[in-house]
Amino acid sequence: MTTPIFKLGMVFANVEELRKAIDAYNIREKRQIWKKRNEKDRLEVYCNGDCQWKLKAVVDSRSKSMLIKEYVDTHTCNKIWKIKALIDLFWSRKYIKMFRDDEKMSLKVFAATVQKSTT
Repeated sequence: MTTPIFKLGMVFANVEELRKAIDAYNIREKRQIWKKRNEKDRLEVYCNGDCQWKLKAVVDSRSKSMLIKEYVDTHTCNKIWKIKALIDLFWSRKYIKMFRDDEKMSLKVFAATVQKSTT
């Protein structure tokens, strides 16, 4: 999921997939989102400060998948440019196929690709 759009009742296969989707959303929206409760069966995520945005998900007992139970899509905060989710693991997951196809890719080409995908 590179550009997730969350909705109430949305289902994810497991908590890891939901975490990846939240990281991608965090980077795309340029928001400082933090996980208040980050467990294998429950996830509570909030935007920084007094912002109203939040997402709460729990494991559905019937399907054993993560289900979004509460979601507020309204941001009342400003976008930021220093985002903690911009880490090596996120970028390596996102661009691993491209690295494998071109092992001798220059840093300049990689930087241009990242710049283009985040704007």
